[in-house]
Amino acid sequence: MRIVLLLAIVACTSAREARLPLESAELCELNAQVQNRELTIVAAIPPRDAGTIYQPMIVDRESWRGRDLVLDVSAAAFTDVETGKRRTVPTAALRRISWPSDGHPGSFGGLQGAAIGLVSGVAIGALAGFASGDDPPCTSSGWFCFRYSAGFKAEVGAAGLGVIGLLVGAFVGSAIGHHDAIHFAPMTPDKGDDALP
Repeated sequence: MRIVLLLAIVACTSAREARLPLESAELCELNAQVQNRELTIVAAIPPRDAGTIYQPMIVDRESWRGRDLVLDVSAAAFTDVETGKRRTVPTAALRRISWPSDGHPGSFGGLQGAAIGLVSGVAIGALAGFASGDDPPCTSSGWFCFRYSAGFKAEVGAAGLGVIGLLVGAFVGSAIGHHDAIHFAPMTPDKGDDALP
């Protein structure tokens, strides 16, 4: 069942990649996308002893809930929702920015979660049924004898776990909702900065 939960969480996101360093046209587009939204911002902050040019801007955590994000070539400035303070993170340290999708993110996430849960449950149930094999022949000493084939067990397992996966996936997908995300590919030495993680 953990697999179903993980798939529902991961699959309820539409993502795009942005390569660092950001070009000015891409900065304009990204700033327009995140304007007036509450965001989850994830950064890989270099260690304090890394000796990079970004050291004065190092902050104490790697993930924030923020709003009023403004991206530029060197830094991402935002208001931390928890503290109400303005924060600055090096743009080169950004790894992901995500936010709930427009429209009805809970409904869309519920449908995606239900589909993923159903497919995962059916697959796991069928595999478990086939893996358990056929039951041995009955002995004459008992009043009742239940003997099932691997195929029948696979059908029952697929139906049972399919329904459970559908319900759990729909619940998790609705609770999390569908999100949009931007994943930032870290700078590489050929892009001019070999000191970043």
